[in-house]
Amino acid sequence: MYIQAIYKLWARYYDDFNGWFSNWKGIRQAEVALEHALTTNLQTDSRILDLGCGTGYNVDRIARLGLPFADYRGLDLSEHMLEAARKKHGDRPDVHFDTIRLDSDALPEGEYDVVLSTWVFSHLAEPERLVQGIMERLKPGGLLLATFKAERNWLVDTLLWPCYKMYHALPVRRSSVARFPNMIRIERFWGGWATFIVCQRPLDPQPDLTVSIESQPAAVQSVEALPVRLTGQFAQG
Repeated sequence: MYIQAIYKLWARYYDDFNGWFSNWKGIRQAEVALEHALTTNLQTDSRILDLGCGTGYNVDRIARLGLPFADYRGLDLSEHMLEAARKKHGDRPDVHFDTIRLDSDALPEGEYDVVLSTWVFSHLAEPERLVQGIMERLKPGGLLLATFKAERNWLVDTLLWPCYKMYHALPVRRSSVARFPNMIRIERFWGGWATFIVCQRPLDPQPDLTVSIESQPAAVQSVEALPVRLTGQFAQG
């Protein structure tokens, strides 16, 4: 596959690239929001599923932040990226890596406290279908924490189109984001191009908490629909 060939070439340099990429202004803001959510929610008994884990960058992140967890499972399309991840973390009994095609394979059985997906949704034709599947793998009250590139404006997206095409990574449509189930928080940075979301599996049966952003004015940077018990966790003063 073309995308596998790309990441075979990238695997050796991916961590260095990711460090550079993560320091872009909008990207860094989304990463900070993600790290705040991780810091607030990870516990010693947390089970983590990382979709599109690459070289294990999120394990590096969690270690850098000094955060606890009980079990981490990272899934990625590229065996070469996973090989790099295993070289870094393969001696840890609480860290595991496996291959998956997120656009066609079923997610692994089990329930997770936190599902991570960083900068992966852009590779999927229908990311809302994956989010629906993630809800079925979360424990009641569990969280999906995701960052992704979303539509910004036609001029920027047109200028970046050659890059998007090379990496098979189109910006996620706002109509797709509006269909993400149980979304309780969305933060948009750099005109919306860098986006961070939180979706939560409800504790009890209740109406879908999906937040529609189609009617929001362009200037809105954050839309929240927080249950009372989460307000303190995600408030960013």
